[in-house]
Amino acid sequence: GDTTSRKFCQVSWLPSGGPGTSWLVSSLMQATANLFLTTDVKSDPEAGVEDLQVLKYDVGGEYVLHHDGEPRVLTVLYYLNGV
Repeated sequence: GDTTSRKFCQVSWLPSGGPGTSWLVSSLMQATANLFLTTDVKSDPEAGVEDLQVLKYDVGGEYVLHHDGEPRVLTVLYYLNGV
C-alpha cells in the first residue's frame, strides 16, 4: 500500500458488508449512502463501496493529498477526536 501519503499513522480496514460486518459500520455506511447517493445508484448491483478504512494519527501525524490507482466517485471523511 501507499505509505508516503501518511506519516505516523496506524491503518485498519473494517468490512463494509457480509456476515462479519458490525452494526456500527453498517449503520455508518447506510447513513453515508443515504446522504450522498441517489436511489438509482444505491440499487445498481455494479455500484458498491470499499471497506471502511480507519486511520489513527499519532502526534506529528500527517495526511498528504494523493491519488490512488482506482477511480473513486466520492470519499467521505469522518473526524473523531478523543480530546
